[in-house]
Amino acid sequence: MLQLLNRSFTDTHRIFRDVWSRGWIVFVSCAILLELNHFLMIYVGEMYHAEWGPKVADFMAGIVASGTYILIIPLYARDALAGRPQTPFWPHARKHVHQLCIEMLRVVAKVIVGLVLLIVPGLVWSVQLTWVPLIVQFDDEYLAGKVDALRRSEALVKGRFLGVLGLSLIFFAVSMLETYKYVFSFESPVFYLMLAMNLILEVYVYTLFFSVYEKLVPAPASKA
Repeated sequence: MLQLLNRSFTDTHRIFRDVWSRGWIVFVSCAILLELNHFLMIYVGEMYHAEWGPKVADFMAGIVASGTYILIIPLYARDALAGRPQTPFWPHARKHVHQLCIEMLRVVAKVIVGLVLLIVPGLVWSVQLTWVPLIVQFDDEYLAGKVDALRRSEALVKGRFLGVLGLSLIFFAVSMLETYKYVFSFESPVFYLMLAMNLILEVYVYTLFFSVYEKLVPAPASKA
């Protein structure tokens, strides 16, 4: 797994500029829209309940942001790795968003059950189901209805748990940094600097995420 991660980091360094040049307009536009969505959801949350409303809204906005990036950035990474023309992201997103929501609800339900029973099973299952959002989009057998996304992800993680856990911790660190920008006011230049830095990190980490996945799958990723 360590060798695989090293190769994935190497590939990510190699294609990052290509990924950014292919999709920077889309990435920046999404970042702006997601921030507007975040502030709107916080505003609505405060209207419902001053104490817990903003917390729930912040959590939901984070889910929307993660779901948006997972539908967009890996697509650009896939095409950059393959050295082929860019697949239009909007038809890809429309094709997969419904099934992605269904499968991620299954993931969340299983993790919550694990956390209710004991904390450790929930954390283990969350790592085992890491690859579900990419399987939904790029796995030929899943798209043909031949495999279950959750079981496929568990199979890909088997024997590589610590490596995938390390990748999950990278995502966790980036998400924590993402929330740190809200320490600064909307009018502060530091807020926008943090927003730009976070976007670059998001593109890099999701590119790394796909690069690792692409090396784990038994066959080349499918066309969108």
